[in-house]
Amino acid sequence: MEVGGLEKAKYIVYAKHKGEQVVKVPKGEIVVKKAVQDYESYVREIKEKLYTALMEKCGDHNRSENLVGRICEEFGLADVGENPG
Repeated sequence: MEVGGLEKAKYIVYAKHKGEQVVKVPKGEIVVKKAVQDYESYVREIKEKLYTALMEKCGDHNRSENLVGRICEEFGLADVGENPG
């Protein structure tokens, strides 16, 4: 599938839910880019809060990272990578 750019591709991946076959992508590139940036920021913030809470409870870096990954996967949060910049 060709979607016309990285931001639109990310939008589709982030917006896709299990069982859905259609994702409506806004026409405006600025709207798509803003939605992707906001979602990535939201996921990073959630991951950071989860990691901090888990570190406070168990004090184990590797275990906390693994649990954050499992929780995010279970709740369908996309892997948005590291914060650019």
